[in-house]
Amino acid sequence: MSLSVNSVWLENGAAVPGEVLLSTALVQILDGNGKACTCRALLDSGSQPNLISEEVVKRLNLPRKSVELTLAGVGSKAAQVKYRCNGTVESIGVGFRKNVSFLIVPPITEMIPSQNIPTTRLNIPKHLRLADPGFHKPGKIDLLLGVDIFYELLCVGQIRLGPNLPLLQKTKLGWLVNGKMSFIGNTSNITSCNLSVVDINLIIDLSFIGNTSNITSCNLSVVDINLIIDLK
Repeated sequence: MSLSVNSVWLENGAAVPGEVLLSTALVQILDGNGKACTCRALLDSGSQPNLISEEVVKRLNLPRKSVELTLAGVGSKAAQVKYRCNGTVESIGVGFRKNVSFLIVPPITEMIPSQNIPTTRLNIPKHLRLADPGFHKPGKIDLLLGVDIFYELLCVGQIRLGPNLPLLQKTKLGWLVNGKMSFIGNTSNITSCNLSVVDINLIIDLSFIGNTSNITSCNLSVVDINLIIDLK
């Protein structure tokens, strides 16, 4: 069994006050003819697999291969993954290129962010090249880039925009805008909690944990909240 992080959604009363911006970036991925196509990616440092939506695979005509595994999320909801594919991911204009293996899934998340974000109070320096210039507008996620590529993308450089404002992180894809914006009331009842389980062998065995009466705290920095997981 392996734990990973990707986008799972909680509804009805589970919202965290304010809006949390997740790390999104525009990248290029080569289609079946070698032509570069722009896709929107969610960067997730806790996710073991890289994910790509079925819609994008069809649109880009990417060859697929058979695979058998289960993705399980909150509430033990499980989804069977039957196919994977390989794709070449490139940055837009700054020279990053990597061959990536993806699991093919239905839509990866709901729209991110869940609501329009006013940017007037952010005061983002105008000379910075943002990884996703539309970070503040709800939009589809085409790819999820996990841990095997996340840290390879990071560069030295952070800018704190101020108290209760997001953090800017420099990467090879441009500057990410992520973190909590407390001045925004969360008008949506959907909050990303980013927890899932990938079970390659289709068997989950937690017996090695020992005393399961203890509660384990798992800090998920991608949404800047603490999740308490009861493994009983």
